[in-house]
Amino acid sequence: MIDSDKMDKSLDHDESKLGLKTSLSNLSNLSINLIGTSPGDNALNTNQISLNEKVAQLANSIYTELEKIIKLYGKDIVKELMPIVVSVLEALDAAYHEKEELLVENELLRDDNDKLLLQYEREKQARKDTELKLFQSEDSFAEQKRDYEEKVKSLESIVRMIDLKSKNTSDHAENILTIWDLFRGMSIEFCFH
Repeated sequence: MIDSDKMDKSLDHDESKLGLKTSLSNLSNLSINLIGTSPGDNALNTNQISLNEKVAQLANSIYTELEKIIKLYGKDIVKELMPIVVSVLEALDAAYHEKEELLVENELLRDDNDKLLLQYEREKQARKDTELKLFQSEDSFAEQKRDYEEKVKSLESIVRMIDLKSKNTSDHAENILTIWDLFRGMSIEFCFH
């Protein structure tokens, strides 16, 4: 096991070397030193740490407080607590990253939704315009149909009048021929008498 002074120097050296973002790493290293496991056994890979700023500050504060506790009471008092604290901070950091990803995804979905809504409104307006043109065309067609029907009725009326006049003319012509035949027949009789 490592004595408190060596651990403090090791911790101070690690913190100055890696800065604020390595607070979780320092906690992990402190946990490794207290438990006596090798870095390969630890779930935390210090080369892949990208801590959320809030989690890094929290880890730094916890690290500072744990150093004080170790100085006052020795390393055995926090030996069991260290893996739990590291796991909780890792889970908190993962939750922050997931939240950020969800916020980005939410923003992208909101943009997609806005685009789709704009496209929907355009298509809705285009449909209204098309329906209006269709109604206008139907009204125009109905008006033209009424005009044509009136013209057809008028032409049918004219045709009936012409047919009637033709019949009257034909009847009149037959009457004239009949009268002419009578007149001729009377003239011939009159001439022979």
